[in-house]
Amino acid sequence: MSKNLTRKGLALGAVVALGASVFAGSPAFAANELNVVPSAGTSYNAVAGSVFNLATTFAPGYTPSSYAQLKYIVKTDANSAITYGVGVAAVTAPATAQAVSLSSSAVTATGAGATTVNYLGLKATTTSVSSSVEVTAFVDANNDGAVTAGEWNTVKTVNFKKLADLTPVVTLTRPATADTSVSATVAWGDLNTQQAGVGVVATGSTNSVLSVEFQQNTAGYVAAGAYNSTTGAFTKSYTIADNDVVYAKAVWATNTFSTTDAYSSAVIGSAVSGTAAVRTISSLTGAIVAGNDA
Repeated sequence: MSKNLTRKGLALGAVVALGASVFAGSPAFAANELNVVPSAGTSYNAVAGSVFNLATTFAPGYTPSSYAQLKYIVKTDANSAITYGVGVAAVTAPATAQAVSLSSSAVTATGAGATTVNYLGLKATTTSVSSSVEVTAFVDANNDGAVTAGEWNTVKTVNFKKLADLTPVVTLTRPATADTSVSATVAWGDLNTQQAGVGVVATGSTNSVLSVEFQQNTAGYVAAGAYNSTTGAFTKSYTIADNDVVYAKAVWATNTFSTTDAYSSAVIGSAVSGTAAVRTISSLTGAIVAGNDA
């Protein structure tokens, strides 16, 4: 009897050992082997029509058999087609088209290595709707062009928002009589402003940014003259008189450059206003004395 029990125990131990070896030899399931994050900023929300980049790196300690096996699958929703592109630097002009409601074939990252940052640039082609793009970054260990159970993978969703869905909050510093400029700041909500760009559009090139326009009385809106990236303040030079009304609104500003600069803008959210008042002294804190030095 004791010999039978011993044999059964040995057999059970062998089964347990075999099971352990099977699990130990299995490929790791998706965990944190791939880091996929916005190339700048932290939000995955972008302005429709702008380019959004994801940056992919291998987590420390995870080394694929071939770095060239890093690939992407790009899936659109039913609202907008997109263009995409890969590179070893942020992609500024993604050119490969992907139709709505479809997944791309596996896209191989460019020049992937142990310490490289691999970029995938995305751009929604329809700006009048809000849309989303699902990106799966994976290591194609069996080289079949599809995500297979056990292959390292990370899924991220990028949202492109039409201008009508953006809700910036503009704060206008109340103007005062004799001011020589006006100022406003904007809270852009959950947008990735680092990738969308904030400021005053540059001349001599084609570019778009989140910006502010001002109006004094009924003169008409004009673009902000300057932007301070440290304080977040937009400013415009004006000579302010008593009871002047100043308006400020957030815009998606574009400069189209061919042979000359051509500025245009689209309003985002609602305008705010402030009326200039004469500067006054609310109280005197010192004694008033008579004499030559009063």
